[in-house]
Amino acid sequence: MRLLRLIIVLVTTLFVTAPALAGDWVVTRLRGTVEQLVDEVWVPLKRGDTVDYDRYVRTLADGHAELQRNLEVLTLDVNTTIRIELDADTGFTTVLQDIGRLEVEAEAKRVKHFAVKTPYLAAVVKGTHFIVTADDDGATVAVDRGAVAVSSVASERSTTITVGQTATVKKKQDLSVGGLGPWPAVLEKGADRAVALAGSAAANVKLPSPGAGLAPAAADGGDGGTRLVAAGPATQLASGGLGLLAGSDQPSAAAEPAAPVSFSVVLIGALIGAALGAIALFFRRAIH
Repeated sequence: MRLLRLIIVLVTTLFVTAPALAGDWVVTRLRGTVEQLVDEVWVPLKRGDTVDYDRYVRTLADGHAELQRNLEVLTLDVNTTIRIELDADTGFTTVLQDIGRLEVEAEAKRVKHFAVKTPYLAAVVKGTHFIVTADDDGATVAVDRGAVAVSSVASERSTTITVGQTATVKKKQDLSVGGLGPWPAVLEKGADRAVALAGSAAANVKLPSPGAGLAPAAADGGDGGTRLVAAGPATQLASGGLGLLAGSDQPSAAAEPAAPVSFSVVLIGALIGAALGAIALFFRRAIH
């Protein structure tokens, strides 16, 4: 009887605390000056502290910090400011990055659940490792693993980059891609044609407006100049204009690995099973 009560108390405690444990961002590593804004006052953070949603966190010139939630990790470099938002209805997490360098390790899931947004661009992921740098002149996303859908905040043109590739939006310049080829297409908002960017000067090219015809290729005798190439029809992007492009060389959502099983979920399931078994055994003995 005592064992049964102990199991019931343990299972109940797990049910009560599991949601909080699953949703908290915790400071796991910290060096230098790292602060969070509490009631309009910057308060120093220390290792083990929990960072609430909708609260600004910043590192100063000597500061580095790592925030972790389950298998997801945010690493803040020096002079970086972020704020984390959570949509309680959908579970979608958005990291608002004002400035600095942010490294993201996002947990693999079957649905889009995580994004980083700067004043210039937004990056949506499923499961990946990437770096976002932002300053007053623009922002860049660089992918180390997986795939990231990137869109320009101003024009809403979008693309999907993979390992070794970058997507950049600068002040008064539209979305451009770089890094390892072949480069992905850039899709116009509201258009059914993709524009493939190639060449070293792609960042300085102003893309044609939706529906306008493309000018002839601008390469000058194969010297690496900018070239605009009309691509075939592309499917509509997923919600928010940030889905994977059909017909590109990027992996489709169906090809992504299944989400890893959380240890806490396995533990809770095992404890629930043990509790139910103990309860059944107790009633069986009581009846007989």
